[in-house]
Amino acid sequence: MIKILLVDDYPETLEALSQLYELHSNVKIGGCALNGAELFKILEKDNTFDIISIDIQLGKENGLQLCEEIYQKYPNSFILMCSLEASEANQKEAIRAGASYFLAKPISSTSIRKVIEVYKATRMKRAFPEQFDHWVDDLLIK
Repeated sequence: MIKILLVDDYPETLEALSQLYELHSNVKIGGCALNGAELFKILEKDNTFDIISIDIQLGKENGLQLCEEIYQKYPNSFILMCSLEASEANQKEAIRAGASYFLAKPISSTSIRKVIEVYKATRMKRAFPEQFDHWVDDLLIK
């Protein structure tokens, strides 16, 4: 089961994202936060989330700054940055801040499936770095 923490300043967006993620049988929403304070309060109690999804624009807060803070405290986290503004500059900033993946809004069930695939591949690569390249080669050759 993949446990996800969602961070967005709009409760309606959190509800919609929760419903989209939970369409996937191997996903569970473990928490939702409206801002950085709530995010870190949740992480202090439980930092076992597989994916932390953060909107770049969180009202007065900067999601990229939160991403950097999470990455410094929890460097093995899979951080997903989301934004309506899918510019190349935003994507590069997100990766520089420590994000594992960038997802443009609006988010669909298909894009969530892609996030889950990238998450699994990232975990596989970390767990089995030497074998991973061989597995990828085998998949590409077949």
